[in-house]
Parts: sequence; structure tokens; C-alpha cells
Amino acid sequence: NGIVGQVINVTDNYAAVMSVLSKDFKVSAKFKKNEFFGNLHWDGINSTSATLEEIPKHVPAKVGDTIVTSGFSQLFPRNVMIGVVEKVNAAPEKTFLDITVHLSTGFGNLSYVYVVNNLRREDLHLLDTSTVVK
Repeated sequence: NGIVGQVINVTDNYAAVMSVLSKDFKVSAKFKKNEFFGNLHWDGINSTSATLEEIPKHVPAKVGDTIVTSGFSQLFPRNVMIGVVEKVNAAPEKTFLDITVHLSTGFGNLSYVYVVNNLRREDLHLLDTSTVVK
């Protein structure tokens, strides 16, 4: 029903995955309705929600908005479901919104997952590491 994590190691028969529920996991995420994007990470508290950061206060964010992958990283293609906005807070002293996203993946009862194999990942990596801004 949504993203689970990133494969970090494999053998012939198994794969180790860094879960979305790891403090070291981050993913580029966006609002499906208006394409505004930020970084999503787990807050380390609740296994059903994560925090979406770097969304400016002028963005019209509301409870129930759909959050999907942005496609800006090599991990996931665009528009893979992540979850829905659960809470939006616009603290006066902050430049960005505090957004809590209810994750669409039920981590308590996962049995099988799909692994995305980006066939162009090496090309993208090569381009990222060889591009020099002048």
C-alpha cells in the first residue's frame, strides 16, 4: 500500500532493508495535488506516521492530502503512495510547516513486498557524480 524502505544488502536468497521506520531513512516526497515537495522521515515515535519537512508556509496543506514519492531520488519512481496528511501546524516562529503524514503501509503486518529495480540507476548515479557546475 506504500513504500517500505530501501534495500541495503542482498544475498542469493535474502535482502536486508532499511525500513521507513529508521531514523536514517529519508525520502523525497510531494503533495500529489500541487507538486510541492520536501523530505519525509520517521520521527522515531509512532510506527504509523512520519514527518514531512521543508514545506513553506504558503503551501495550501490540509488534513487528508495525499503524499507520494517525488521521483527526485534514485530510490523510487514518481507518485508511489506514501500516505495522507494527518496534521498540519504553522508555528509562527518557523518558516516551514510541521506536517505529520499517516503512512499508508501497515508495518505491523507486512509479509511480502515488491522491490523496485531502477534499470537506469547507474546512468543517473554517473550523471550525478560527474556533473560539475561552472
